Amino acid sequence: PNLSFSTNPIVRYDNPGTYDVKLTVYSTKYNHSLTKKIYISIDSLPDAEFSQVVNGNTVDFSNLSRYAKSHFWNFGDGNTSTNPNPSHTYTEGRYDIMYVVSNGCGYDTAYSQVAIGQKPVAGFQVSEPLGCIPYQVQFMNTSTAAATDFRWYFPGGNPSTSTLKNPIVTYNGTGQFDVSLVAYNALFS
Repeated sequence: PNLSFSTNPIVRYDNPGTYDVKLTVYSTKYNHSLTKKIYISIDSLPDAEFSQVVNGNTVDFSNLSRYAKSHFWNFGDGNTSTNPNPSHTYTEGRYDIMYVVSNGCGYDTAYSQVAIGQKPVAGFQVSEPLGCIPYQVQFMNTSTAAATDFRWYFPGGNPSTSTLKNPIVTYNGTGQFDVSLVAYNALFS
């Protein structure tokens, strides 16, 4: 209850937080009150959550957890931290991040991945985009050097897909045709 006339009451708190307690004692002539501010502190199971921002080789981690009293980060490269909002510098590669929060009620864990390295940027051109059927087109891949693998899509062309760097495609019908290129590498697909 939030009020009791018992000498030694038992009170149940259902929500996490901090609570004041006030006791008033009475006699036939006098009364006296004592208030203890923030006397009861109730935790809940912690909830681990975080965000990450990649700036070159450095990743800034932001703790978004609730009810956490302690923090443990495993950055996936053998390094750890107990800072609530750490920054960590990596070498090129892909890393699994583990973040554990705890308090007196238990612990919770959140996971993520981060890829450090150059992201590929897709690009291509053709020497002449207009022609007569059957029209054979040589595609010239102008993607950045970070791109090592390619997925081409040629709706209406033959072939309709390709993984070659600079494919040749034949168009046997009239019209305008879309072309898509996805450039990726071992870190970014």
